[in-house]
Order: sequence, then C-alpha cells, then structure tokens
Amino acid sequence: MNEVHPIIIPSRHHLATLLVSHYHEAVKHQGRHLTEGAIRTAGFWLVGAKRCISSFLHRCVICRRLRGKMEHQQMAALPAERLQVAPPFTYVGVDVFGPWEIVSRRTRGGGSPPKLTLIDGL
Repeated sequence: MNEVHPIIIPSRHHLATLLVSHYHEAVKHQGRHLTEGAIRTAGFWLVGAKRCISSFLHRCVICRRLRGKMEHQQMAALPAERLQVAPPFTYVGVDVFGPWEIVSRRTRGGGSPPKLTLIDGL
C-alpha cells in the first residue's frame, strides 16, 4: 500500500536528505539506483530524486573512497647528464661481481693464504 500511495517529499527539504542518508546506508552504499529503489519501496516519493541522491552520493566520504580514481606516482625530473647521449655506463655503474667473502682457513701445518669464495653462487 505504501508504494501505491507514497508520501511526496520535495528534494530540497531536510527530510529528503535524512531519508537519502538513511536508505543509502541501508543498501550499503550501492549507488543511486538501489538507494532510490529502497526509498520508493519504503513509501516515499522524492520529487527530483535523481539529482537529490546524486548530489548526496557526491558528498558521501565512503563512496568517494570506494569509487575514487587510482593514484599514480609522478616521476621526478631526470638529471641533465642522463638526458645527453653518452656511451653505456658512463654515468651509471653496475656491480656484477659482488659480494665476495674472504675466509681464513686453519690448517694443521699453520696458516695458509686466504681463499676467496663467492657467496651468491655466480
């Protein structure tokens, strides 16, 4: 019976904002269509509901966080020497031999020269 003879509320009324807030949270921030459907099912008719609900959703903090754009990191400006044409590895070095570990061995006959061993398996 509520849907057949709904209560008509102007969209600029404070009660309209309260209804939109209540039913928007009741439908778990699902959007304008479900919020509008929940309000109409409850027996209310908002004049200009589309604009009223859309403006409320635009201000909803949870909806803005859920439906926000993905942030992209901005790259810093390159140094001037990196923008000039130069042979490879002129300004950038690559360590392809590292890390070395020097091991002192103990033998029966006394000391022996240190042995270089590779840690990374290269």
